[in-house]
Amino acid sequence: MQYRWSYGVLKSSILFRQATRIAIVFALFQGGLTVAGYFLGSLISQALRTFDHWVALGLLSFLGIKMIYDGISRKDDTEARDYSRPFTLVTIAVSTSIDAFAVGVSFALLDVLIWISGMVIGQLHLLHQ
Repeated sequence: MQYRWSYGVLKSSILFRQATRIAIVFALFQGGLTVAGYFLGSLISQALRTFDHWVALGLLSFLGIKMIYDGISRKDDTEARDYSRPFTLVTIAVSTSIDAFAVGVSFALLDVLIWISGMVIGQLHLLHQ
């Protein structure tokens, strides 16, 4: 599933409360998945340190190949979606926050203060919206 359009472009009359709800949900998932990744990374950090470079190689290779494949087999996916439905909004929030989860795992390897980091990431994401 590919989302190439922003909600504001698809919907010409987006209300402030809709935009605020979307921004808050995205910010909560950005900060929350960072913290969740930290705790998962803390559980497996010792085992992960021995082969972390291979995991990174595999993940980045998979993402790169998928991006190339999606670029070559581009389909015109311009149908309007209803981003105000809760399931759709949460699905998009999770899918755009996977990188925050990976950052949380990295933070576990670095012994970062996760609660402060999670709040800062969430607030910065909220302000960026």
